[in-house]
Amino acid sequence: EKSLIKEINVTNTKLYPSYSKDIKEYVLYTNEEEIEITCDIEDSENVEGCNESIKITEDIQSHEIITEEEKYTINIVKQTEEYSSIVNIKEIKGNPTNWVKETIIEVEVENKEGIEGVLYSFDGGNTWSENSRLKVKGNKTLEIVVKDYFGYKTKQETVVIEKIDNERPYAEIIKENKEEGKVLLTALGIDEYSLVNKYNWNKEGYTTNNTKEVTTPGIYKVVINDHAGNESNEATIEVTEEDLRDKTLKEIVVLFDNNGAEEISENEIKCNNVKAMWQLTIIQSPSYKGDICFTLLPTSQQPLILCNALIKNNLVLF
Repeated sequence: EKSLIKEINVTNTKLYPSYSKDIKEYVLYTNEEEIEITCDIEDSENVEGCNESIKITEDIQSHEIITEEEKYTINIVKQTEEYSSIVNIKEIKGNPTNWVKETIIEVEVENKEGIEGVLYSFDGGNTWSENSRLKVKGNKTLEIVVKDYFGYKTKQETVVIEKIDNERPYAEIIKENKEEGKVLLTALGIDEYSLVNKYNWNKEGYTTNNTKEVTTPGIYKVVINDHAGNESNEATIEVTEEDLRDKTLKEIVVLFDNNGAEEISENEIKCNNVKAMWQLTIIQSPSYKGDICFTLLPTSQQPLILCNALIKNNLVLF
């Protein structure tokens, strides 16, 4: 009866490729001083080279397993370095230098022997995968290790990722009346990581201008983005007719006597109902349209006087 080898096993390493009765030559790598080769066979008679301990004395040595009709050759390669993987990490790609929302880290290896079965770890060897690429959506530190077919690892490489931002900025608008008929809108943005980049007023397109001067009432909107391309909430603000009126504080001198209302000259006004002439200075906002009732506080003992007035051209008209 012919001897039939079902399996060949080696302590602390394995054959490449995996055993098949049709494959006659194998290679294994080891950093052990002695290995044991065992075989699962139907008939152990007339089989040489199985179930033996082999001392590793040379950098490369061969061991043969011989049956009545077949011969299998195992080439044993001695590993002497601390990191004895037959693959090296050649390059790690994908760590961004500019702000992005996410990235793909890719490990490129140099496979000296062309032997397949390489495994990759991005967490220092806690988990392994055949995938050399990893999608990263947040800033983190990766500990990259590669393991070859025989279980030997490369030296660990550390990759610090700190240019990922997928958080939305926050936007708001403030308004300020600068002069008659004009309101200045200013967009304020908050972004923790990549910072505010550009502004899109009323969907007119992104620019670097965070202000907008408006002359008509209405609803105004802005969206901002950051340097990673994240868009903020849509901030809105209403500009009214009242907002467009000049609110700049100016000093007006008002002169009263008992002669009744007379022609108005610059910064002077005549008003009746005052028994004696007196003068006071008030601070009001000119250019209101319509009738305004002023409460005038005299510096003398005169009572408070209420005058209906129309303000025009920086003058108070009664």
